[in-house]
Amino acid sequence: MNHKLHNINLKLSILHADFVIFVFCPPKVGSTSLITSLRLSLPSSFTVLHIHDELMLNVLCNITDITINKIIQYNCDLGKKVYVIDIFRTPIEHKISFFFENISYHFNNIEDQINNYDINLIIKRFNNSETSP
Repeated sequence: MNHKLHNINLKLSILHADFVIFVFCPPKVGSTSLITSLRLSLPSSFTVLHIHDELMLNVLCNITDITINKIIQYNCDLGKKVYVIDIFRTPIEHKISFFFENISYHFNNIEDQINNYDINLIIKRFNNSETSP
């Protein structure tokens, strides 16, 4: 198991990191803004990873058959200073974020045109929309 985790650290570019921050949270919670701020403000001795779930690890890094929690624990066991940040949004905040990120989908039009729509139409569509398509 340690050899596999060693190779995972290599893939994630955290093999030689002393400080690792895992931003481990669901999508649409504002994590990209946090990641950007952390990467711009922290010294290079910090490695910041943005992970939503194991599927993301598989798709982006071809890492399978291991949980994010095991990767975090392994790095703690190595003596690294590990920080884990989780972000939560209430269901209504999540719905608002999803709706406006995909507003073109909801109206089948470009955003420039949607900006000219009556606000009551947008409110009605939002109130009748599902959380995700």
